[in-house]
Amino acid sequence: MEHFTIIILGVCCIILGVRNYQGKHIYNKWYNRKKVSEQVKIKYGKIIGLGIIIIGLTIILSAFMQIVYHSNYIWYFTFLGLAIGLIIILYAQIKYNKSI
Repeated sequence: MEHFTIIILGVCCIILGVRNYQGKHIYNKWYNRKKVSEQVKIKYGKIIGLGIIIIGLTIILSAFMQIVYHSNYIWYFTFLGLAIGLIIILYAQIKYNKSI
């Protein structure tokens, strides 16, 4: 039951990531995209959405693997996926917003 909340968190991340990927920037605060030009807003949203989707998938997969295998080594996979997702988000933020 304790993994159920983690799975819900992962699903919420995926939903937010998909909405961002589709161009719905209401989840991304205005000050995070104030320097993003109109021409690249779609690319910016897709890259940010991709990073959030990767984080959500990592959370869900980690929870399911923890249910099945009961190993503490699974959290290394979680940290790796979170790091990859955050690096993708930071890449988009620096490339299109010119700052963090």
